This record gives sequence, structure tokens and C-alpha cells, in this order.
Amino acid sequence: MDMPVDAWCQAALDRHSRRTLDEKAIAPPVFEELEAVCSADGWGSLEWGHATRVAIVRELRTNIFKGIVGAYGRIEGAPSCLLFVGDRAVPHMSELLGYAGEAVLLEATRLGLATCWVGGFFKRERAVELVSLGPSEEIVAVSPLGYPADRQTFSEKLMKTLAGAHKRRELEVLAPGVTGDGWPEWAQEAVSLARVAPSAVNRQPWRFRFEDGALIVALDDVKDTYHIPKRLDCGISMLHAEVGARAHGAPGTWEFLDGVDVARYTV
Repeated sequence: MDMPVDAWCQAALDRHSRRTLDEKAIAPPVFEELEAVCSADGWGSLEWGHATRVAIVRELRTNIFKGIVGAYGRIEGAPSCLLFVGDRAVPHMSELLGYAGEAVLLEATRLGLATCWVGGFFKRERAVELVSLGPSEEIVAVSPLGYPADRQTFSEKLMKTLAGAHKRRELEVLAPGVTGDGWPEWAQEAVSLARVAPSAVNRQPWRFRFEDGALIVALDDVKDTYHIPKRLDCGISMLHAEVGARAHGAPGTWEFLDGVDVARYTV
């Protein structure tokens, strides 16, 4: 399906994770617009078919969120939620789910909704009651869904501070040489938008290089942390990078790689 490049480019810049939401219910027409993105089996250069899906729970009647320690990091006031479901039997599921899930979150941002990737601290036993899962499917992550509260709670402010939520590594750290002559403008802009992508505890595990005319995203190292795959984070950054590239006239395709390297974007 066609990617709404300009809208998602702005949403990527505007979006911030929110853990405190307004309890006001989301209007049905807004759900319908968001469900159109959830039901897609591909955006931009990637198709995922049955490998991943994002389920919307319109009325969240049970609390699936939990604090990291007690109330610290707790989600509050979410009237709805998103469930990110992946098929373990499909290669590169984590990357595909990050890419597809972030597309849904950018669309939610465009619609004025608040979200937050939650991969390690939710009640799985309650979440699985909200969606039918296939034999090899699992709920990899969840997100609250609703309108942002007017004010952040002390707990939300504290968590953002401790996680360094607004701090981003310098471009030269994420993409050595990006400011040199060897990088075309589209690749520079792709990395710039990938830089603001969300990741678990803001770890930013992606690294970029430009090689043989293609943009390659790689892991900082292969060791996962916080029980959340770094390749999920890299899938999120891939969506941002492609939006940035397309916004500067460089539609391309992703090819998955193995080992430390995650994927290659070729124009």
C-alpha cells in the first residue's frame, strides 16, 4: 500500500511516548482510520502477510499494564490498547513487527492519539485473553491507546528522566561518516529520522553505514537486553529511515541480512 510519507514524517518528529492518558473514549471514526493501517499486509517496501499483525482493543476492561517497580513506570488512564502479535515461525519476525507496529503508531500520532511501546512490562496472561492466537503466535509488545492527558504524572516524568527518553546519540555515533561526502542527501535524511525512533529504554541499538550505494542498518552488538529483541527496535528504525528516504525522493526496497547486519535499503 502507498505510504503517507509527509504525514508520517511529521508524526515521527512529533511523537513522544506517553504513559499517562486521558480516559476519554476514542471516537469510532478514528478507530476505523487506524484499523485501515492495522489491516494492511504491507507498507512501503515491506510485506508481512501473516508474519505480524496489530490488534486493536477498543475497550480495555482489564489492566494489562504493570509498573517496573510497584507504580513506577505504570500506564495510567488508557481506554484502549494495541497488541503487537508476531509469528515465531516466520524469519525476521521481530524486524517486521517493529516496522509494521511503528507504522500503526505513527498513524495513531497523526490522528492525535498517544501511544507507548511496552515490551517487557505487561501482564501477558491477561493480554492473551484479548486476542485469538495461532499455534506459533505470541504477543511481543503492547501499547496504550488514547488521547494524551493534559499533564504528565510524577512517575511518568521520573521514568523519562531515568531512561533519558529525550536524549539521542549524535548522528556520527549512529552513522560514522554520515556528514562526509560519501553519503547522498536521501541517506543522511533517512538516518536523521531513524535517530528519533523509539527503542526499549532508549537504548538506540541501531547503527547505519552507506556501502555500495545502499543504506545498511546493523546492531550495535548481538546481545539482547531487557528481554526485548534489539531487532524489534531496528525494525522500528527501518520504518523511520524509509519514511525519511521517501520524503527526499528515494523510494527503495529492504533486504534482510543475517548476523550483526539487519537489513539493506537499496534505491
